[in-house]
Amino acid sequence: MMTMCPTCYELHSDIWSKPCCRCADKTVPVEPELIISVQLFLERGFNVTSATYYQEGTGSDCIEIEIRFGKLYTDNLFSELQPDWSVTDEYPVVGDELGEPHSILSCRVEQTTDESIETQKEQVIRSLELWLDERDPQACKSLIALSGC
Repeated sequence: MMTMCPTCYELHSDIWSKPCCRCADKTVPVEPELIISVQLFLERGFNVTSATYYQEGTGSDCIEIEIRFGKLYTDNLFSELQPDWSVTDEYPVVGDELGEPHSILSCRVEQTTDESIETQKEQVIRSLELWLDERDPQACKSLIALSGC
């Protein structure tokens, strides 16, 4: 796990979020395989708070990938998303109060073919990157602003 500055994309090997040395922005925890995806989301105006994955159990043939956002985004921002990926909303409870809702983009990768689980993970991440490449950064920023996010 690494952290990345959401402004200058400087990478840090620290696993905890801290202010960036150059920008003083709080860094975002990100897995190395998800760095490009996070950069593409940031370039399109999304507020990414973390990008992680975890393997369920030891030696498991299932990996859960999550990209968490700091805001609640409308579903139309994720139109034509690859079928492996899904968007959910989270409404966290902070103490006794309901916290600010936010969106989570996730993908569950299960080993269903002869390909390794790592290869399948790389393929779904690449499919997300290709989807993001097709999205115009300025158009995404405009849609985010128009939707009030």
